[in-house]
Amino acid sequence: MALDCASTSIHCGARIPIGHHRPRSNPFVLLSVLLVLLGLAFGPTPCQGYTNLTIGLLLPTSASLNIISPNYVSTVGDLVTIVNFIAEAWNDRVAHPAGYHFNLAQYDSKFTRVGATTAALEANADGAVAYLGEYTSSNTIPAALAGGYLKTPQCSGAATSDDLSNKSDFPLFFRTIPPDSAQGKFIAQLCIHWGWTTVNLVASNEAYGLSISATFLEQAQLLGIKIARSYLLEITWQPADYSVIAAQLVTSNSRIVVALGGADYFYGIYNATQRAGFGRDWVWIGPDSVALLDSYLADAHLSPAQIELYTGILVAWPAEAAPGFAEYETMAASWTSVMGSTNTDFASTPYALFFGSCFQVVTTALMRIIARVGLPAVLAKSYSVTLDDYSIGVDTVSGHTSFDSSGNREGIFEVRNLVSGVMKTAYRSDASGDLTLISQPAFPDGSNTVPPWEPIYTVSVPRESNPFVATVLAASSLCIASVIGSWAYIVYHRNTRRVKHLGIPFTSVLCLGLVVSLLSPALMAGNPSQFKCAAQFWALVLGYSLSLSSLWIRSYRIFKVFDKCVLFF
Repeated sequence: MALDCASTSIHCGARIPIGHHRPRSNPFVLLSVLLVLLGLAFGPTPCQGYTNLTIGLLLPTSASLNIISPNYVSTVGDLVTIVNFIAEAWNDRVAHPAGYHFNLAQYDSKFTRVGATTAALEANADGAVAYLGEYTSSNTIPAALAGGYLKTPQCSGAATSDDLSNKSDFPLFFRTIPPDSAQGKFIAQLCIHWGWTTVNLVASNEAYGLSISATFLEQAQLLGIKIARSYLLEITWQPADYSVIAAQLVTSNSRIVVALGGADYFYGIYNATQRAGFGRDWVWIGPDSVALLDSYLADAHLSPAQIELYTGILVAWPAEAAPGFAEYETMAASWTSVMGSTNTDFASTPYALFFGSCFQVVTTALMRIIARVGLPAVLAKSYSVTLDDYSIGVDTVSGHTSFDSSGNREGIFEVRNLVSGVMKTAYRSDASGDLTLISQPAFPDGSNTVPPWEPIYTVSVPRESNPFVATVLAASSLCIASVIGSWAYIVYHRNTRRVKHLGIPFTSVLCLGLVVSLLSPALMAGNPSQFKCAAQFWALVLGYSLSLSSLWIRSYRIFKVFDKCVLFF
């Protein structure tokens, strides 16, 4: 039986398996030592002759996720599998020839802030020389605070909050994923690219959502994007709370919703709008966390018809896979040859390659530092640790890494599109921000055409082709013809005694009022215009007034005649 590497000693021993950490006390320690000695004596060990160091992986285990957030179980599980594979391959090709072996040991962060901090402390107690993690920004922040105090560098492939760019609070934190400031800017530029100058903003009230929404709002102001409606979502909200926001959002004058927050929040507000009967003219765009939505749908066991309701959702995603880049192609080919056909997707599992890049950058930096200051100083963390020692350029599985002074990776973005429950890449940007079409996007209305931000209303007007409308128009026309004919007859015989007493001026005003009133049905039929919308009301009121005024004046005239005290005959 071959033994694997220990993580904290300089010599070979028992490896800490992924998903667990080594307990500090063990009642069977003598038995363990005996097994190690037997292994050394009778079997070759893959780490023999290497300097062995531990890298702590601060991520929740499946057991913790099943309790706290079951939707993340498969995604995080696949991520751990891929990162472990990258670590082993990197050890074989890079670390072992240099005389090192880096053991990746997972410490359960429990997907909470307290759990992430505890995991960092446990990894430090076990001699970890660096941390990878955590998965969310909220949980990464306390772990990074602990890492700064313990002089332990930390790299995350998923935490994007701009709070982590503050080097006064997080002096040894860096990341292989671009921060929210870059992502918020990209989403705003994407809105302008598609002509969406008025949008609705929905953000989660936590570190991730607040960070990316602040950057988006700043960029939106610079680009002239107006915010029609803006809402903050709370972590304690239930479906009824989301429904209240949906009832307000439906009256917005924009059909574009920029939803910035975790996948849980997006899932909550989107489902509320579907329950409220939002049409397919609404377009939703979210940040990188929404790329997990396909896993949500798979775990929810929805019907094909229900899954189709999510088709058209857009996601701004930091470009992770690097097709054509040598290191990516090497790792992808190795994965295919070793793993074969598997449900775990090496290229599209969210954040897996970013975490793999973390491992590659951290271990490369450690080997350089050890060569400079010596192994004892690194193990004791007695050397002067700076962020510049770790945020270095390395050819990794997600491309060449380049960092700014705050340890933020400078990268490019993709636009992902959820189609029939599958997240696909629709566009990819370059360094200048120009978009390249990868595959035709599918929008919620089922077309590939970018929809406008304005609501598209269904025109509902009385059509001339409608039999009832045609009947009313014909009757109105006959009435108008009768009025005009009668008036013409009266004018022609105006000098006769019977007609002369009717009063031609009063009769003419009466006929004019009737004709104007009878024109209103014709103004109401057909496609509306500004003239017709205003004229139809004026015609009815003005015609009615003219007709009545003629009758009132004639009645007043009769009243004055009969009001005389003496009538002359």
